[in-house]
Amino acid sequence: MLTEFGFRTAAGYPPAMPRDRRLDPAVREPVALPAEETVTEMLTGWSGVQRSARIITMLDISGSMAARVPGGGTRLDATLAAAREGAGLLLDNSELGIWVFSTKVDGDRDYREILPVRPLRAQRAALAQRLAEVKVKPQGGTGLYDSTLAAYRDARRHWTPGRINLVLVMTDGRNEDAEGIERKKFLAELTAMQDPRKPLPIVFIGLGRDVDPDELNAIAKVTGGQVFRTDQPKGMRQIFFTALANLSCLPPECRR
Repeated sequence: MLTEFGFRTAAGYPPAMPRDRRLDPAVREPVALPAEETVTEMLTGWSGVQRSARIITMLDISGSMAARVPGGGTRLDATLAAAREGAGLLLDNSELGIWVFSTKVDGDRDYREILPVRPLRAQRAALAQRLAEVKVKPQGGTGLYDSTLAAYRDARRHWTPGRINLVLVMTDGRNEDAEGIERKKFLAELTAMQDPRKPLPIVFIGLGRDVDPDELNAIAKVTGGQVFRTDQPKGMRQIFFTALANLSCLPPECRR
C-alpha cells in the first residue's frame, strides 16, 4: 500500500510515518498567490520571448539623453540597461542588430550600425561590448525620420519568415533634423513599403516628457506597431516584455 511509504490519503495524514525521517509530518499551509502584477509580468515576459525574432534596435544618443533620471544615471544609462536586459531574454537563435542615431552621426548620416544583425548565440559578448561603448553625442539633435526610415528599409530587405520581424526605436524626443526628410514624405515612403503578408512593425519606447506621442503614434500606426512611454527608467523593462508579447503571434493566426 502506498500509505506504508508515507503517502497521504484523502483524509490527510498517512496512518504511520516511515522511520527513515525523509518525510515531515508538519502541515503545509497553502502559499499565498503572488501579486497580480508579478504574475502578469512573468507570463508576459515568457510568452513574448519564446518565439525567435529578427530585431533592429535603434538607440537615441542625442544630447538630451544625457539628462539625469530619478534613481541616478542618465536617460541613456536607463536605455542601455533596458537593451541589455531585453537582449538577455531573447532566444539564442534570435537575430539582433544595434544602430545608434542622433544628427550627423556618421558624416551627414544621422545613424550608424554598431552591431550587425546576427544570431545572438554568436555575438552576446560583442553586444555587451558595443553597448558599453555607446556615448551621448553632445549637442546632437534627434534625427528620427531619416534614421527610422533607413532601419526600416534594411529590415524590409532582410525580412525573415517565421520570426518576429521588428524595428525597435528607443528615444526621448521627436524629430529635430530640419535638413532631413520631411514628415509627409517619410510617412508616404513607410506606407509604400507595407506588405500584409510580411508584417514589420515599428515599436517605440519613449523615455521622458519630451517624447511627442502623436508623432510616434503616426509612424507606428502605418506599420501596425505601437508606442510605449514612461517617465521612469524602471518602466522600460516591463515595456520591453509587453512589446515582445504583443507581437509574439504571427499571421495567419493573428496580428495586432
